[in-house]
Amino acid sequence: METVAIAKISVSAAPYSIDKPYDYLIPESMSRDAQPGVRVLVPFGRGNRRSEGIILARGTGEKVPALKEIARLLDREPVLDEAGIALSLWMRQRYFCTMYEAVKTVLPAGLWYRLQETYCLTEGLSREAAYALGAEIPGAVAVLDAALFLRKPFTEDALRERCGQEVSETLKALCAAGILTRETAAQRRVSDKTRRMAELAVSAEEALALAEPKRRTAPVRYEAVCLLASTGRAAVSDLCYFTGATMQTLRGLEKAGILTFSEEEQLRVPEPETMEPGEPIVLNQEQRSAFERILALTRAGRPE
Repeated sequence: METVAIAKISVSAAPYSIDKPYDYLIPESMSRDAQPGVRVLVPFGRGNRRSEGIILARGTGEKVPALKEIARLLDREPVLDEAGIALSLWMRQRYFCTMYEAVKTVLPAGLWYRLQETYCLTEGLSREAAYALGAEIPGAVAVLDAALFLRKPFTEDALRERCGQEVSETLKALCAAGILTRETAAQRRVSDKTRRMAELAVSAEEALALAEPKRRTAPVRYEAVCLLASTGRAAVSDLCYFTGATMQTLRGLEKAGILTFSEEEQLRVPEPETMEPGEPIVLNQEQRSAFERILALTRAGRPE
């Protein structure tokens, strides 16, 4: 029997009654990064719906036919260390919750993902072949019409707006027949904060030369170019504030090939404020007595 790398995974979709570490095969491509503390997407249950999970441990074992494999890694490096995993296991026993509920209380809320399933026509399948394969599936024509109209990957909610509420079974049948492909996308619940930046797409001399002919008729446009010529790059909000330009003006400059837009991550951490140190805390006699008794108990090395 072939020996393979196996991960013990806590799955978010498992209720308390069946909550336990589940074995999943670690694909060769994920062997280096699939470490304890890394979150993953795994197929779970009879329908193999994608569910979020976290690796608790890894080892080796026999490759059996029923062993499912990890579908995707959600983290580049572990978000939970050995102590965090141990704490989560203790919380599960102490508070009668699932392992994954315990993990969610340990990690910041901004780290969690929102899973969304999308559908699209299977790549390489022609329109005629799709309709032919779905001829015997109830409701397939309406769903395929909507899929071809939407073109881009669509959600079940978007399909309900066009075909009514009873589309779940049709979607399952079309996926089982290989006509539609289902993908699970994972998005952070709290994404990184960004700000829009503007910078010259040409040299400062060329940008000023392009803006000069309309200096009198479009002075704000010219001022925006001058500011970028001196700074090279600026936040769109600052550019509009200091020159009086609007987004319409800046889009006109973009269309003319004078500037380009980009996104830049903006840290949410506020700038530290300089504060004077406070006055020393002076305890009164009763406070001092209580403090010394509590301090003695904490140093005793036993519960009190």
